Amino acid sequence: MRKAINLTIAIAALGAALIMPSASASAATPSRTTVAHTAYVDCDEYWATTVVKVRTGPSTGYTAIGQLGKHNTVDWVGENSSGSWTKVRLLQKSTYGLPKSTVGWVSSAYLAYISPCYTSIDV
Repeated sequence: MRKAINLTIAIAALGAALIMPSASASAATPSRTTVAHTAYVDCDEYWATTVVKVRTGPSTGYTAIGQLGKHNTVDWVGENSSGSWTKVRLLQKSTYGLPKSTVGWVSSAYLAYISPCYTSIDV
């Protein structure tokens, strides 16, 4: 036999009561809030040796989404199998307006390793 649950717990010390709804009561739909966070990560810092296009994939056949200026800094994210293209995350807003944390592909020929680093990214 199923019994409907209707439970009341009085908390005298606090002067309050906690009331559990009966099983037949409808549950409220929870609301969701999106919150921006900043994470701090280790990175390998590179810079562009000249003005270079940032692309959506590892070849000139992919769309250019913007440009890095000479000495704009990026974090190494990955590379294609031959190592000729590097997937990067911008460590600063680029000279040409790409926002910090933009991820894209750059020809490895136009990047120079600077040092290990510690940076913040928006997640």
